[in-house]
Amino acid sequence: MKIFMLHDVRGFDQNFFPERYKLASFITDLKFIRGINKILNKILDPHTIFSQLNSLVSSDKIMLTFDDGLKDHLWVAEYLAQKRLYAIFFIPFGIVLEKKFVDSHLIQFLIASKFKDDIKQDLYTHLVKNNFSEKMINSFRVSKWKNNVWSEQDIFITRVIREVFDYSSRKVLLEHLINKYFAQNLENLHKSFYLDYYDIKKILSLGHVIGSHGYYSYNLQNEPEISINSELTKSYDQLCKYSSLPYKSISWPNGGFRDYIGSRATNIGFELGFGTEHLDFCANSNRHNLPRLDATKLGIFE
Repeated sequence: MKIFMLHDVRGFDQNFFPERYKLASFITDLKFIRGINKILNKILDPHTIFSQLNSLVSSDKIMLTFDDGLKDHLWVAEYLAQKRLYAIFFIPFGIVLEKKFVDSHLIQFLIASKFKDDIKQDLYTHLVKNNFSEKMINSFRVSKWKNNVWSEQDIFITRVIREVFDYSSRKVLLEHLINKYFAQNLENLHKSFYLDYYDIKKILSLGHVIGSHGYYSYNLQNEPEISINSELTKSYDQLCKYSSLPYKSISWPNGGFRDYIGSRATNIGFELGFGTEHLDFCANSNRHNLPRLDATKLGIFE
């Protein structure tokens, strides 16, 4: 079985959406429709996956999953339902309910701006003031991922924000940088960028499944125990408000999974976890961290 992971699908209207930086997760409407038509007869109803995992190991079935709770997922849900196809939509509940932004999206806005030099200098100054060695500072200029096409500057900004600051400090930093360098009205942007509570209800009414993408959608492996427990518990409590769900599942933001995190999630009540490892599902796959294929790397979506 193959589990596909998707994020952005629809082309953004530049009247509403700021530029985002070189999104590897982006698929246009037409490419998405063509891709779905190629795999139409293989798409699995996600309602059945929890009870049939063992029998699906060697099957040619495909399951569709969507991360980040983006507004274009409502169009996706409606399009799929018209074809009697269904998917799992993983929702970052705190982002939706509290009108916040996923950190990685704010970073994408910043590195797509005309102020990258200033942002880089702000971050460099912070590292120097906090006694980071030049060797450590230079290490942030190199991507952890093979075939990353981003510039050294963009890698540096992204890695420093994500890796140097814990969740609370990162929120303060991003708020400072956004207020300083990003002029667009965030309240209006949020409405057009993310799903809202009524969109989620609509997606469920169409026959799809929802899961958690964390509460604030941050990488749990970089956080202390109290933050991990809060993120898991708060997002699980939101799932429990939807009695029709066949199982409680979570997809790990930024692939932030470790065995101890999976154990805590299981103790809280999560039954399935979905990761970012670009592999087919097999007999040895960890049920707390099922591998998913990045759909943008597959020929069917070209």
